[in-house]
Amino acid sequence: MYPVYPAIIRTLDFTLLGPIAPIGFRARLVYLPGNPFCVRACFPGTLTVDGADARWEFSRDLLTEGLTAASGEGDVHVGPVGAQLTGFHLRTALGCAELTTATGPLRAFLRATYELVPRGRERLDVDWDGLLAGGRTDDPQEPR
Repeated sequence: MYPVYPAIIRTLDFTLLGPIAPIGFRARLVYLPGNPFCVRACFPGTLTVDGADARWEFSRDLLTEGLTAASGEGDVHVGPVGAQLTGFHLRTALGCAELTTATGPLRAFLRATYELVPRGRERLDVDWDGLLAGGRTDDPQEPR
């Protein structure tokens, strides 16, 4: 039996900055206290080559830092785009994407995650034994 944690799930409006015209879409962000360092994002398959939803995992701290300053390295960069937007640069072996979202809703989502699991308590509030029991590698709290 796995412990049940409350999830924070928000749908945010994003814009894909394309070569011809920007494309608006909605993406779901998920925060699970059982995996307290991670924010999951699900981008719709209508934007991908194969039609499958694109799932990314971001460090909660990276997203928080990216609200006010350029943050990240490697395949993920997050940072402010003017006063009202936060930009994402995502890279895979197949290509890269430039996305923006309104900073206010992203900030509100992150604030809710820190109310649920305050900074510095991430390692303390996790039932590590429960999460690792049974050799399960998927997350029992993943919304399906």
